Amino acid sequence: MKYSPMELFIKARKNTLPEQIWVCIAAALTSTFYFYEYQYERFAPIRAPFLLFMTVVIFAVWIICSFFSGRDGRFGFAVFTFLYWGIPFVYTLFYAGRDNLRGYNKWLSMLNKISNALLCNPFSEASGKLNTSPQVMAAALVLISLACYIAGLLLKRRYVMRMADKSAEGYDGEYIRDEEDDSTDVTADTAADPSDGGSELTFGGRNTATPDLKDILGIEAKPDGADETPGAEE
Repeated sequence: MKYSPMELFIKARKNTLPEQIWVCIAAALTSTFYFYEYQYERFAPIRAPFLLFMTVVIFAVWIICSFFSGRDGRFGFAVFTFLYWGIPFVYTLFYAGRDNLRGYNKWLSMLNKISNALLCNPFSEASGKLNTSPQVMAAALVLISLACYIAGLLLKRRYVMRMADKSAEGYDGEYIRDEEDDSTDVTADTAADPSDGGSELTFGGRNTATPDLKDILGIEAKPDGADETPGAEE
């Protein structure tokens, strides 16, 4: 049995929200930590190609998960996307706007380094190739993910509405019998049920009243109230 691409998308396996979140975090953290890897550069220049490849993987994983989250109506994934990329971005803006020379705090500095690592490391090589900033690429990922979430939600709603329309095809409401059907049914019922005293039988296209047994034997019907016992009157 062949399915259309729409049916394959709708009937595909449903992953839980934690599964989707962990897959996206694993893809992003892989690039985040591999950004500090320079040991293998002595043998082969694989760091830059790997980071470029992981940028494509991050976009692909986030887009697919957003698409299926929209199909399943999991708004929590959209919230997670905003929090994962939005919190580090907001914190870096906060840290850049404060006086870090006079009011230096090692904990705030450490949080700033973590935020930069989460936000910028995954897109460091790709942003350099595209001559843009990692923050712009992160914002683009969030917008694309949101668009894919809405697309999946609308496709699921459209599929449900189409299935509802198909299930209602061929039903015109209450069946109304025509006059010809009534006349045919009455004739058939009358012929099939002669026990009804007020009904008439049809013979050769002519209606004939049902014969009475007393009429056949010649017995006259007595009027109501007459005494059937002979000699009752003196």
